[in-house]
Amino acid sequence: MLDSVEIAKLAGVSRSTVSKVLNNYPKISAETREKVLEIVKKYNYVPNSNAQALAGKINSVIGIFIYEKNYEKSIKNNQGKNFVYFTDFIDACIKEAFLYKHQVLVDIIEDEIGEMRIENFFRNGSIAGGIFIGLNQESNLIKHLMEKDYKLALIDYRKDLEGHKKNNCTFLINVMDYEGSYEITKRLIDLGCTKILYISGDEKKLTGSERKRGYIQCLKDNGIPLRDELIISSNFKKDDSYLKIQEFLEKNIKIDAVISANDTMAYSFLDVIKDLGLKEKFKNTQIWGYDNLKYSFIQGIKTVAPDFNKGAVEAIKSLIIPEYAAENPSKIDVKLIEKLEDYLNS
Repeated sequence: MLDSVEIAKLAGVSRSTVSKVLNNYPKISAETREKVLEIVKKYNYVPNSNAQALAGKINSVIGIFIYEKNYEKSIKNNQGKNFVYFTDFIDACIKEAFLYKHQVLVDIIEDEIGEMRIENFFRNGSIAGGIFIGLNQESNLIKHLMEKDYKLALIDYRKDLEGHKKNNCTFLINVMDYEGSYEITKRLIDLGCTKILYISGDEKKLTGSERKRGYIQCLKDNGIPLRDELIISSNFKKDDSYLKIQEFLEKNIKIDAVISANDTMAYSFLDVIKDLGLKEKFKNTQIWGYDNLKYSFIQGIKTVAPDFNKGAVEAIKSLIIPEYAAENPSKIDVKLIEKLEDYLNS
């Protein structure tokens, strides 16, 4: 492949002129610009990202990296709901990045091989910074990237960075999961519910632990004993939650409401009661989920909607704007979706 020196020779211009054309420098004649771009197109020339970095050019690609184990299996089994949680956030990030003339690269991390691939993006200068979603609360990859002072925006990673290198390149952006879970538990208690089934997500993730904590604390504050048999420990996924919900319902334990740590597992509850012929029994039972998936409310699931737009704005700005003065960690507000009006305005 040709380099910029050879492109300059073929176009009959200097190397700096080639650089100015490729970077859309305004004070270049239309004739020169057209000539250079014609050569670039003819020889499929692509600027080297490392060379650009050494020359002081700011990379305009933001990476969005999603931890999702067994994602390939989910695709094959057509379990798209496992991933839907991330799509609204990704869409909002793309729109926000576009406003700053940046592009977005999205990749899935399933295992250590995926982590190595992501680290290479940073090392090779292929991206300006990375947004990470779905992390466990302890991540060796994140610790390593922080040691290198790469720009990172971490969604629901932890509430602090104790044990990590302190720098000005890492931003925490956390959904108000505890507050949302507490509020929906309180709504149900105010309606007279005292036997609230809670379907927990992966508690290694901040999302899972904070949503469960809100439920438990609200019970305690309202004098309702915590009953271990009313907590199903799952992992946010459809298959696992379906089997555990089925096992629970077959015990015939009385409940008067359901809270699920995400909408996907709330869908599983609906699937189980349908398959077991229990829809009539639970027709008046309130079922709450979390994350406001597209059709949750229509299917009869009340839900909690994180403000993904705010999260995307915070993540993108923290990586692009030098010395961005946002609160760190930044908080993503949530909204309860319990009426048609809420759903239509969400």
